[in-house]
Amino acid sequence: MNPHEEQKIIQWGKGISSDVHLTLNTTEDERSEEIRLFCRELSAFASKVKFEERNEKEGEKPSIQISDNLRYCGVPAGSELGPFLEAIEYTVEEFAFLPTIIREKVQAIETPVLLRLYVTQMCPNCPASVRTLVPLTVVNKAVQLEIIDAVLFTELAKADDVQGVPTLILDSGFCWTGAISLVEIMEVITNSDPSCFSTSTIERMLLEGNASAVAEMIIENGEFLPVFVDLLVDDKFTTRLGAMTAVEEVTKRDIDLAYGIIQPLWDRFHNVIEPMQIDLLYLIGEAGTRETIPILQTVIDGHYRDHVKEIALEGIESIEIRNPVGS
Repeated sequence: MNPHEEQKIIQWGKGISSDVHLTLNTTEDERSEEIRLFCRELSAFASKVKFEERNEKEGEKPSIQISDNLRYCGVPAGSELGPFLEAIEYTVEEFAFLPTIIREKVQAIETPVLLRLYVTQMCPNCPASVRTLVPLTVVNKAVQLEIIDAVLFTELAKADDVQGVPTLILDSGFCWTGAISLVEIMEVITNSDPSCFSTSTIERMLLEGNASAVAEMIIENGEFLPVFVDLLVDDKFTTRLGAMTAVEEVTKRDIDLAYGIIQPLWDRFHNVIEPMQIDLLYLIGEAGTRETIPILQTVIDGHYRDHVKEIALEGIESIEIRNPVGS
């Protein structure tokens, strides 16, 4: 702990009016000692902070338990020290500010929700993410938050396929990297009906590599989400690519459901630029049946460039292979 951090803790400790009781969860993991050392120094510079050490069962990770539903798996030094101290204050005071509309949504959560937030001590954006999420745990104990140091616990970050920080992972598989939007997070947590998801939420999921999760939602919903076709003709290639990946996943798992996307795609075909037309033709070929062939044939017979016609022809060939005459 450097002198600046020591002074920060000393000044913070002066504002504490009564003892604060935290739990140090330790294991046989050698990283327990590193976290234990931080806790000892914290208590030394802020004497009202008391730690009870508890030995965790095998398979658990060492951590600092701030409350029943909030723990920090790592050493909250560097840029993470400030948000960590603030989290303690929130827990002690049992109050944290949230916009009214967000607070009401959080308070309505009944089923336990587990959030894992990966951070690092040197990340300039991670403190804001911590400050955004910690209030949720204060407002509703059903929201459980683990803040994990991605450098100290590299094996956990690797298992969760963390590519950068901050990264937030919802227990149901949703993932967000970078700036965190509480509106989007609460939309995913509180909406059991994915058809109610906004375009921005679905787009964020696709950009974060959650195309499989989007495909799963579509399959469970029994039809394509109302906003989905818009994403397939979005100006941003990365968004279109994610949406196409989701359609491909649906096609592999439920070809009858995938067939429902063909007419909406064809309705858009004549109003989009050529690269998008190629993408749409590819998807129509992947999801189509023999009844779809006349649509693709109109492209082959129409006034389109050869490479566009080629995709339409490949689509017909793909359909004929899957649906041979007489089958």
